[in-house]
Amino acid sequence: MNVREPVKVLVSNLVPGMKLTHPVYDFHGHFLLNKGVTLATGYINALQKRHILSVYIEGVAIPEDFITQQQDAIEETIRADAFASIQNLFEKGDVTAIKAVTASVENVMRELMAGKTAIGALTEISSTDAYTYAHSVDVCILALETGILQKYEKDKLLKLGVGCILHDLGKVKTPSEILNKTGKLTNEEYNIIKKHPHDGYHLARKIQPDLANISASIIYGHHERHNGSGYPLGLEGENIDEMSSICAIADVYNAMTTDRIYRKAIYSNEVYEYLMAAGYSIAGQKVCDAFLHCVTPFPVGSMVLLSTGDIGVVVQVNHDIPLRPQVYIPVRKQMIDLGSELSITVLKISEEVSEQMMAL
Repeated sequence: MNVREPVKVLVSNLVPGMKLTHPVYDFHGHFLLNKGVTLATGYINALQKRHILSVYIEGVAIPEDFITQQQDAIEETIRADAFASIQNLFEKGDVTAIKAVTASVENVMRELMAGKTAIGALTEISSTDAYTYAHSVDVCILALETGILQKYEKDKLLKLGVGCILHDLGKVKTPSEILNKTGKLTNEEYNIIKKHPHDGYHLARKIQPDLANISASIIYGHHERHNGSGYPLGLEGENIDEMSSICAIADVYNAMTTDRIYRKAIYSNEVYEYLMAAGYSIAGQKVCDAFLHCVTPFPVGSMVLLSTGDIGVVVQVNHDIPLRPQVYIPVRKQMIDLGSELSITVLKISEEVSEQMMAL
């Protein structure tokens, strides 16, 4: 029996007849299309108009015996609720809104503690207006996964999640023309950007005076760097609390792997390798190692181009050697374990999914 694994595809590469495996929400958290919908030209055009960047579709057929790693994803409604709650806070800025954010973090935390995983970004949007909201939720999720791996207790996890989802709150005071600038920032503009941790800290304290100290500290310290190159205080090493460092590395990873107004997203494997080499300078070796155990360079379902010239789909991650996953090649109906086939490497993640390949 064959199983079709979900694959992530750019909306610009969709063709009629592809079938969604995950619901699609817009950048307001509004439901657009349900899983199981077969995409027609009108649906694809509508997704482009709504600034949806990527969706998950039913992938190539893989023999069931080859699939040993199943993914149970966070409920899309819970992620959409978290997105809507942080958007509401940015727009209203009252204590009711911040309490709703805390409740949404608790819901996400319960999902993750139950063993569910985060697949992709919240809405896979390209709208600049919604980037901060989606980014805030993704950073929260990545940080919570890292905290769970560190065996944080529930109360500590909640404080971590709240601090991380609020980490960019200060950007409500940053002029939109600076946030959305496509060119290089001037020194003056960069100095304005650098005020957002300070602004966010004081804004959160004003909205909710009893906000946990560590949550507030994360907001203030998420741009500090282990090597002392960060801001606003230029702290280094052990002078930076661990949870701020978790937020810092999650912030960097998500920002690099997401489309921005001034550059395209960098492939997850390239960011993974960058953090393997230099992540310690951001967050220290302990936090960096823990974080890298929570993300993978080639997620299950990724289409990859191999050094043989074949295009395959990742069906299992080798956690001891994550850069060498197990890959199924549809045209050959062959599974290759790159953990043992050392002469073959992954050249890159492939964005091209042909109709012929989907039909295999």
